[in-house]
Amino acid sequence: MKKLLYVIDRSCNQPAMNLVLDKMQNLYPIVCDSIKIHQYRNSGEDLQKNYDILIYQTFPHQNHPEKWDKNTIEKTDNIFSKFNGLKIFHDSHDSGRVDSFSRFKDNSILRIKAWPSYDYIEKFKPILTTMGGVGQLQSQLGFYLESVQDEKFMEWNNKWPNDKKNEGISYIVSYGYDEPGAADYPTYISQKKGNEFIRENTRDTLKSYTRMSTDMGWKSQSDFHQHLKDTLISVTVPGWGEGCLRQYEGPLFGCLNLMHESISDIKLLPHEDLIDGEDFISFNLNNLHEKLDYIYDNRDKIDKVRFNGKLKLHRGFDLKKSATKLYEKILGKLQNN
Repeated sequence: MKKLLYVIDRSCNQPAMNLVLDKMQNLYPIVCDSIKIHQYRNSGEDLQKNYDILIYQTFPHQNHPEKWDKNTIEKTDNIFSKFNGLKIFHDSHDSGRVDSFSRFKDNSILRIKAWPSYDYIEKFKPILTTMGGVGQLQSQLGFYLESVQDEKFMEWNNKWPNDKKNEGISYIVSYGYDEPGAADYPTYISQKKGNEFIRENTRDTLKSYTRMSTDMGWKSQSDFHQHLKDTLISVTVPGWGEGCLRQYEGPLFGCLNLMHESISDIKLLPHEDLIDGEDFISFNLNNLHEKLDYIYDNRDKIDKVRFNGKLKLHRGFDLKKSATKLYEKILGKLQNN
């Protein structure tokens, strides 16, 4: 039986990997253990000799002036480099465009990446992609469990397209992330200059739109979920990276996902690709009013888009598929070595 060791530092995008590994060892003859980065620093060199596969996750913002533990990571990088088995990076950076292991200058090491951009996929060819922010969602929502997936979709499908009480817009987000030294650029939203204040600018543009009302009022978690169930449109803007949780929460509750264009080239779901105009609608600050006019005037088309978006969410996040894909990739690499 093969043995896998997962070295964990920290990241809100890391817990998705735990879900996949738990599923994999439940389905296949493989043992998956984990160890914290500080334990790995102290005893990893001897411990890893007992394993066939090593997945390495370090705090992803390696230029962060406060949270990056340079001394620890220099030691653990050295221990990781000495491992003789199958080595895999788990890149959990908030930005799907950023290589959080660029310090290694080695593109040959296998990759697992949280919500990668399609350019990242082309360059590094990750063996698995994972959803971002799932660690923050799993305590609130059951969509990551396959049985709940099917049950909830059928329950919603019985009401669609007459499932919405409110024909308006949801835009409930946090602000104030532009703090000096908070994260390494381009985790300030995207690589495109001018997007640093996209949340505030989107808010102001929505305020000036009059054909539909926009709810921006802060709510408790339970009230917020009910609000999404009742509301037609959920506006999704970037967070620390290109993605934010709203791109999952909106479609989960049957909303049309009106998504900022900087998110469009990010693979948000491991097993489905979202298509602009079919599964969501993209916008920028210059065409937001025009896109809202189109939505207002084309309800039948919009209903089909939000149906597709919810269906792909349910199909696109499948732990069994992820576990099977990872296991087969690992097994293939071990057999070829």
